[in-house]
Amino acid sequence: MKKANEVPRLKTDGNKYYELFIFSVLMFEFAMFCPEIQHLNPWLTTPYFMSYQDFGLNARVVIGTVFRLFTEYISAKTLYYTIIATIVCMNALAAITFGKIMRRSSEDRRKSLFIFLILFLVCPFSFSYMFYGDNFGVFDIYLVIINFVIMHIVRYKKLRWLIPALCLIAVAIHQGYVMMYMPAVLVILVYETVNNRFKKSDIILFLLTTFAVGSASLYFQFFTPELGFGSSQAVVDFLEQRTDLNLLSDMIFVEYFINVNYWAADGITIVKGFAFKYSAVVISAIFPVILVLLSLWLVAYKNAKSFKEKMTPLLCLLCPLATLPMFVLGMDWDRWLSAVFISQFMLVFYLLDSGFDCVVNSAKKIKEYLCTYKVVLLAIILYMSFSMFSQVRSYSYYISEEIVENYNCGMEMAKATFEEQ
Repeated sequence: MKKANEVPRLKTDGNKYYELFIFSVLMFEFAMFCPEIQHLNPWLTTPYFMSYQDFGLNARVVIGTVFRLFTEYISAKTLYYTIIATIVCMNALAAITFGKIMRRSSEDRRKSLFIFLILFLVCPFSFSYMFYGDNFGVFDIYLVIINFVIMHIVRYKKLRWLIPALCLIAVAIHQGYVMMYMPAVLVILVYETVNNRFKKSDIILFLLTTFAVGSASLYFQFFTPELGFGSSQAVVDFLEQRTDLNLLSDMIFVEYFINVNYWAADGITIVKGFAFKYSAVVISAIFPVILVLLSLWLVAYKNAKSFKEKMTPLLCLLCPLATLPMFVLGMDWDRWLSAVFISQFMLVFYLLDSGFDCVVNSAKKIKEYLCTYKVVLLAIILYMSFSMFSQVRSYSYYISEEIVENYNCGMEMAKATFEEQ
């Protein structure tokens, strides 16, 4: 397959075991955190049973539709092992992507990449977030897979035209993709457009992708059809005929029945209850990664020779701001943080692989510092590994009983307002 705008590569075999190393570490983390089958989170498993066949062109029913193509009845065991298989595929794809980038890089750049690889693997808000009990089976798995596929095809002359369709599918899987993982895709498309001197095809691809995502986001947020049931419990009763799992009516209610303004107001009230404590703990837990990434983009921006070069590191630096609305409207702060850092590491690897000079030189300075002061690197690895294996990264750890009671009370009041009695 012919590549468009192919970046010159240094021909080197490098270490043939990078992929195996990355995959092994990710699978070790997965083995440590993977919950037992009886501990599946019903909030996350419920949408696996929703399909276009039953509910029309609605949000978050893509995955359930794929399941429905093969079987109408999905047992807990089937769902559990399918999720495991999907996570293994995600880990393998990440290992292949990052491993190949490292092997085809020069020796000096490979050392810089290895530093960021280690930070990626030990960051508490990275892949490991999707492995443990409360988040096992979260739809982010599929969003991350799509972004890695986009990283692979963006330079292929023909395959890159699949990007708008892939992004549209991602939005259909979960509307949060727009603020969680889509910003990284846009940064990559902007970089390719600027790097290729605003070629017409690059501009069209960027505009087409933006239009597809924007249109899909508006549709799935505001124009989807009603489910055709009077209450969320009626939906659950219908779905539970196709599984031996207990499904959650609250998930159906929040996602498909409640008014978005009502839920936003209620969500903000809940977020206020844990935001300060959680922010303080999280910042202290991942401060080393935040500092390294800030240094990378700021130094790259400073060393860029022109405004066009400065644009990419500036966008990388500002990219996390696109996720801020999620922190205000949604409670899953560990989820939003993981999206931010996974996207950041994908951008680092992509731009280093592209040979973007200002980023390459900035990463080299970070590598030289950490290689000179190896004790600092070791301290970072140990510190963040401890954070990964502790409870500090889960927002639910900081929610008091009072917040839970207020949430349940608010939910009952909302159901009385928005459901048929």
